[in-house]
Amino acid sequence: MSAALTDTQRRLANIIRIGTIEEADFATARVKVRFGEILTGWLPFGGQRAGGMRVWNPPSVGEQVVVLSPSGDLTQGVAIPGLYSDAKPAPGSTGTAVNIVFPDGSTLSWDGGDLVFTSTAAVKIVAPTIRLEGAVTVIGNIDQTGGITSSGDHVAQGVSLKAHTHGGVMTGGANTAPPN
Repeated sequence: MSAALTDTQRRLANIIRIGTIEEADFATARVKVRFGEILTGWLPFGGQRAGGMRVWNPPSVGEQVVVLSPSGDLTQGVAIPGLYSDAKPAPGSTGTAVNIVFPDGSTLSWDGGDLVFTSTAAVKIVAPTIRLEGAVTVIGNIDQTGGITSSGDHVAQGVSLKAHTHGGVMTGGANTAPPN
């Protein structure tokens, strides 16, 4: 077989390859990918968005990727992450669900109904103003710093802040009875 034919066959085989990330350099957004005995040099990896809006969701060591190499030259390859494998299976099994599983086990799930975020750690939202529209239910304690302003009534254990009454009211320095 001629050397030219062997080189052509190698290049054709390298245009599209499926491999596994063996090393990652997140500072440069590069990975090394293994296909059997072959380990690539540092290749850029694709992201979901890389324009005016950018998404940083880097691939993991052990994640399966597709490497696209123009003209079959692996030194010019680009790793496209996101292939499920036995080691890293899909986090869902329906055609309508959106499921995100984070490395610490936290999840974000939606399947046409409630959007559910389950966290293994504290959740922090930082913004100049946070506006919630709709009914809000809190199960658990609330620790609050700063004032509370309300245009509505506050009801605690059936006692209205605006409409409650007190018995035993006397002028002078005496205290009133507890609210009714």
